Amino acid sequence: MGLVQADDTIIITFAEEDAEAESLTFSEFLNKRREEIENAIIDYRKARTKTSISQGIGKAIIATIIAILSLYLLKKVLPSIFDRLRAWQRERLDSVEFQGLQFISGRQVAQFISFLFTVTRIFLVFLVFYIYLPLVLSYFPWTQPIGIKLLSNFWDSINLVISGILSYIPNLFIIAVIGLIAYYSIRFARIFFNAIGEERIRINGFYPEWSEPTYNLIMFFIIGLSGILIFPYLPASNSAGFQGISIFAGALFTLGSTAIVGNIVSGIVLIYTRSFQVGDVITANDKAGRVLEKNMLTTRIMTPDNEVITIPNATLLASDITNYTASIRDQQRPLVLKTTVTLGYDVPWRKVHEVLINAAKDSEGIIENPEPFVLQTSLDDFYVAYTIKAFTNTPEKMALTYSKLHQSIQDKCNEADIEILSPHYAAIRDGHQITIPENYLPSDYQAPGFRVESLGNSRKENNHNQQEQ
Repeated sequence: MGLVQADDTIIITFAEEDAEAESLTFSEFLNKRREEIENAIIDYRKARTKTSISQGIGKAIIATIIAILSLYLLKKVLPSIFDRLRAWQRERLDSVEFQGLQFISGRQVAQFISFLFTVTRIFLVFLVFYIYLPLVLSYFPWTQPIGIKLLSNFWDSINLVISGILSYIPNLFIIAVIGLIAYYSIRFARIFFNAIGEERIRINGFYPEWSEPTYNLIMFFIIGLSGILIFPYLPASNSAGFQGISIFAGALFTLGSTAIVGNIVSGIVLIYTRSFQVGDVITANDKAGRVLEKNMLTTRIMTPDNEVITIPNATLLASDITNYTASIRDQQRPLVLKTTVTLGYDVPWRKVHEVLINAAKDSEGIIENPEPFVLQTSLDDFYVAYTIKAFTNTPEKMALTYSKLHQSIQDKCNEADIEILSPHYAAIRDGHQITIPENYLPSDYQAPGFRVESLGNSRKENNHNQQEQ
């Protein structure tokens, strides 16, 4: 057994097994340990000499100057970089938009850049102090262990980050490849469906208005598939926390998206059944108006009273939809407007046909070709029902056109001395003036008088007749 002692104090003892562990003889092992201890004592004493301490002070002063210069440069350079970044943002990235929808305004982008600048400045200042402080502490023997520990922790962290990045490069390469394939697939789909929408490419049975929604569906599919393929290559994708978040998000989507999914599916069905397009005049769910907007969730229509009504697509799909514009747009066939007038049997039907057709031709909004026509739709007990059918190319003005048509029918009937009146009333109105306005009546017109008979004379005549019989 060997030992190391100073005066009467034993510092450390060695056994022969220690020498065997290093494949040395016991005397060689003791000599090696003695040299190490002697060198350590020499270094300890040397580090505490005035010369070493003076050198430490000098190095600390140099490090302090470098740190001050670094902070000064950060103060001067960072604002300049920030100003250039702000100028680039104002010129190139005033806002973040997608398909006309603004997600981030220019003010919010500027606020984010300002926040990024503040965070970067704080981080760099912290980094300068974190390097400066351990470095200065390592120049003096009394604080050297603390400085070395801090520097060791810093470099270990840097090495850990670098090694993590280097080990993640293969996964990053796979993600980049998937992302590039997805990006150029979406670009190709955009070009292809734009060409279909502009009718530069034609596919039988595929209508140009389907190009935009089809592109959106394909883009959604490509992005979703890319996300599924990329997910396993993300950092910590196999961790319990990541999996828990995924399960929670999936459950939340499943429980809360029933109505949303129903409306989306209904919106897709409405698109591909070509029920209506933006700008069409429709009646749906007992609401009539012009379609302002159609998306995957809802449809917005404006009524003739300028009321904007939002209808969920699922509700719209479950109701009957009447489109007043489709025949004009797709088949170049005008919309038929019809209204019914009931007149007595005493009015010649040919005259009625002529009057109603002329009334339709003189109405604003009614086109001349095809010509209006009249149908006698029923022969009732007291009157005949005449239905005038006329054509228009402006279904968005349908209410006004109907009003003009009714006004014209009244004028033309008055001019032709045709009284639009229920025969039930006409049969019992002896003594009343006709309902045609005075400006349409002859100048010598007089209202008929009442017919009055004596009940007494009528009874005597009846009795006399019975006696003669």
